[in-house]
Amino acid sequence: MPPVKVPFHADVCDADTEFYTSLGIQHVKTFASYICEEYHNLHGEPPVGEYGMILKKYIGR
Repeated sequence: MPPVKVPFHADVCDADTEFYTSLGIQHVKTFASYICEEYHNLHGEPPVGEYGMILKKYIGR
């Protein structure tokens, strides 16, 4: 079974991160699976960098 493209909506991720950090949450745990060569060939680069930039914007400021 080929890997499925990661559904990522930067605006939702940003709003969620802003909301949860406003409640004092400062730790996030996440994981990725099947982000392999086949994934890259089918879907290109996953939005890991964009996700990280959103977290950096709110966490540890």
